[in-house]
Amino acid sequence: MKYTIDFLRYVIDPRRVKGLLIMCQVLVLSVLIGCRAQLGSDIERFERERAELISAHAAELAELKTQAEAGIYITGYLPEDTDGDAWTLGQWLGCLERTYPGLSAEAKALACWCIFNRIDSPEYPDSMSWVLLQEGQFEEYDEAGEVTDQNYSIAANQLSRWLNGGTRPCGSGAVYITVSSEGVELRDSWETGRYTNYWRA
Repeated sequence: MKYTIDFLRYVIDPRRVKGLLIMCQVLVLSVLIGCRAQLGSDIERFERERAELISAHAAELAELKTQAEAGIYITGYLPEDTDGDAWTLGQWLGCLERTYPGLSAEAKALACWCIFNRIDSPEYPDSMSWVLLQEGQFEEYDEAGEVTDQNYSIAANQLSRWLNGGTRPCGSGAVYITVSSEGVELRDSWETGRYTNYWRA
């Protein structure tokens, strides 16, 4: 009995209890500090990921806007053997851009259809390069011209649109073109008159 009483006195000694309470408080405080630090780190990581997602979303919207401005309404299958045609067409768009500064992407997209319509017509050559090289027609075309990413993208997508039977932005008879820095006009007749159809961009 005496030992039990001595043990209880030892356990409930105010100084010892106070020390244990202080140790518990320090332990709890350490845990809280650690949790707060982890919470701060998690918040920073969340904000960083959120900023990255916002940035990626903005970049995606910018790309969609660029495609829309470029007249890229559909993207279909483009056979590998037509890559050369896309490059050639992109060269011509670059030549137009240099000859007529300020030409919009939409105007360049429409211009492609003059070439497509000529290829489809029995009155003109049936290949991209021969249409562009036809004497007295597209004198601004330079076979050694550079191709920008945007012009290649416009050319490839409009080519895909044509080959895959997509919606045409003009009539199939629009084989005449007038280009200026203000835009592109396609017509189905060289001699303009009351029955001439126009497509402008």
